[in-house]
Amino acid sequence: MPSFPDYCASDPSFCRKDVQPIIPPPEYRPEPNGCIRLGYPFEPESNACFRRAFEMPPSDPFMSSRDDILNAATRFFADQGYDGTGVREICAAANANVAAINYHFGGKAALYHEVIKRAYEASRAIAMPSLSDHPDAAEDALAAWISWYVDPGPDVGNDPARRLLLKEAANPTAELNDVVRSVLHPVYRGLEEIVMVLLPANVDPRTLKIQCLSILGQCLIHRVCREMIDRLPVSPPLGPEDASAISCVVTANSLAALSAARRTSTPEPTP
Repeated sequence: MPSFPDYCASDPSFCRKDVQPIIPPPEYRPEPNGCIRLGYPFEPESNACFRRAFEMPPSDPFMSSRDDILNAATRFFADQGYDGTGVREICAAANANVAAINYHFGGKAALYHEVIKRAYEASRAIAMPSLSDHPDAAEDALAAWISWYVDPGPDVGNDPARRLLLKEAANPTAELNDVVRSVLHPVYRGLEEIVMVLLPANVDPRTLKIQCLSILGQCLIHRVCREMIDRLPVSPPLGPEDASAISCVVTANSLAALSAARRTSTPEPTP
């Protein structure tokens, strides 16, 4: 028996005893002295016959990558919403078979969940500053956190992921609950850790939450409501280059509020 991968071309079936036979097309007639290795003959005119036997069909439903489907779904969900988007139009844009949605994600709802989660994670590609970065200066840690949250980075006004987040915030779906728990809650906890150091040790949970939400609200209006703010008939217009100045104002306001909270909770000394 010839050793692998040599085959005897005189055998019309081109088969080995321990593998599934590969039958050449009826119109193919190998030369009697032709030698074949790994199922490919040396003769150029014969190569195409064997390559067709081994290559994956171009219509395979899973050839499009997972990212292709996610990118197409992000655009459609951002423009048309969940209910207004069909699986077929996503697959057509991603050059994928409809079966690829179930194969990669398990269905339309699971795809939307993954799109929302990826959009939130991408919106904060830079690592969040924390108190551990400024262990001896909580004020600096707060300033870094505010700057990180306010500054959107490059101009992302037309980014479909950002538009999708705005649509989800205005009309929340069930997917928002999981995203809040897995993505936004850790961000809030990072802010809370900093604010706790800047308040008295005996601060009550309600005051702590109000202070944190006050800071978060000042940041959110500049991140989420840019389109509305930009339409105010007030000059001059503000752009990404003003993020640093806005961060400084939010930081100053927040530190002043925290300082006032400390004075309020500190009892006056008795004469």
